[in-house]
Amino acid sequence: MSLTEEEVRWAYRLFYDREPESPEAIAFHQTRSKDVKALRKHLLGSAEFKGKNEELGIVPYFGDKPRMQIETNASSSELEQLLALTQRKWQKLGKERPHWSVLTSEQYESDRIGENQDEFYDSGKLEIDFLKKTLARSEIDPTDLRVCLELGCGVGRVTRWLADMFDKVHACDISAAHLAIAKKHLENHNIENADFHQLNTISDFENLPDVDLFYSIIVLQHNPPPAIEIILDRLLKCLKPNGIGFFQLPTYSLNYTFSIKSYLENDHKTCEVEGHFLQQKSVFEILKNNNCDLIEVITDPRTGSPSREISNSFLIRKTS
Repeated sequence: MSLTEEEVRWAYRLFYDREPESPEAIAFHQTRSKDVKALRKHLLGSAEFKGKNEELGIVPYFGDKPRMQIETNASSSELEQLLALTQRKWQKLGKERPHWSVLTSEQYESDRIGENQDEFYDSGKLEIDFLKKTLARSEIDPTDLRVCLELGCGVGRVTRWLADMFDKVHACDISAAHLAIAKKHLENHNIENADFHQLNTISDFENLPDVDLFYSIIVLQHNPPPAIEIILDRLLKCLKPNGIGFFQLPTYSLNYTFSIKSYLENDHKTCEVEGHFLQQKSVFEILKNNNCDLIEVITDPRTGSPSREISNSFLIRKTS
């Protein structure tokens, strides 16, 4: 049965938010699509629909995209400068917009967090449910993992729930302002099995405690790529044999490049909350160099533009 003119008009209204541009466009679709199903498939695959609906999470990576141009070979001095710039931004955010900087939503702004605080902290339990289900898929018993390190604990949104899961939690962050709020929050809930650590320099990452599991979600992406590489390497080194890592970071963007020189001179000034990328190849190399097996890679929705970007969560195990 052929399409009617009215069916094409309503398809345009539903998928394009507009009327057809001409009678010829209607006739074209009546000829091209044999039924409503075929018309829907064509419109959903069009550039216009994708451009108007980025939030729907249309994954861009089908193997035909170019390599990102990312410079990661930084000197020790450059690494310290990169980390210092990141710390400066997050210390400022911790003082001015601490909860919003963790979950960027209007209800978590400083003038509204009082009425939304329970909702904010309850969202951390959902992250732990995600972790537990991920471990279960790979038949990893969480009761075998007693000591946890959380990188980027922020204001303790997830820390509180990690403390229910592990005997000891080492909660780490680059911002003293965030750490102070996290510590107070856990004290208010009589949670005593979490220690808090501020990581100020690269050398601080070389003295992390040995742990059974490290956890990091929506954190590594706020560091420039050279810093992501060194931080991830140090996190893997703190794992005990058979220890587990669960971490997330964005691994592809159609429009992302990174130059150390440009970033240090100007680029770090352009955005309050930065989002950076590190290609999967680099992640796999760091895992290999630290005797870690990749157990699972999950495509997750943790970037702001899923039609142009990819974020992955990684589950890994250290073999020795």
